[in-house]
Amino acid sequence: MYIKVAVVDDHEVVREGMGSIINKYSENIMIVKNASCAYEILEFAGNKNADIYLMDIILPDLDGIITIRKLLKLDSNAKIIVVTILDDPELIEEVFLSGAKGFFLKSDPIKQIIYAINEVYKGKYYISPGISGPIVDRLILHSVKKNKSVFKLTIREKEVLQSICKGFSDKEIAVVLGISINTVHVHKNNIMKKLNIHSVAGLVSYAIKTKLIRI
Repeated sequence: MYIKVAVVDDHEVVREGMGSIINKYSENIMIVKNASCAYEILEFAGNKNADIYLMDIILPDLDGIITIRKLLKLDSNAKIIVVTILDDPELIEEVFLSGAKGFFLKSDPIKQIIYAINEVYKGKYYISPGISGPIVDRLILHSVKKNKSVFKLTIREKEVLQSICKGFSDKEIAVVLGISINTVHVHKNNIMKKLNIHSVAGLVSYAIKTKLIRI
């Protein structure tokens, strides 16, 4: 049984190079699609014909992070390995938070991509050995610090906070969520206490920073 792989890169030499290495050194991986842009691969992804996507984060027609999210909406079972020259910690964090399962540096030995594909196909994560341990440690620490407060909120409290950020009044929140106004007040007070934020503007800012809502 073959692992079906799609390659997304606007440089033909990169696409051909990866295909050549995979064909030469792997017996269980098949290239089923080569794409030069985001919209081409998104159209392909709608048919759910690939297991793994090797994708450059810099694409000519659409932001790479947005492409990852759109692709996973089209095919939730797809696994994405970002292949890039960039090793910025914030980018690496955003890549994984967006749903990608692997991060491969183009400066790494190209044959290593076969190992990365097999690991991700098995359900594991892959991080390029070219990314140093301290960078990974910092990513983990930063992510925990940034998001730890949101995990204190219950599902209902998150729903109330999202409604607040949409500009809903307490009465509107009560109607939308099917709860009483008094219950809305209780949830709002609990949210503010847990987050130690005591203004609507502060709550909105917090929700944006922790990606509880998108702008």
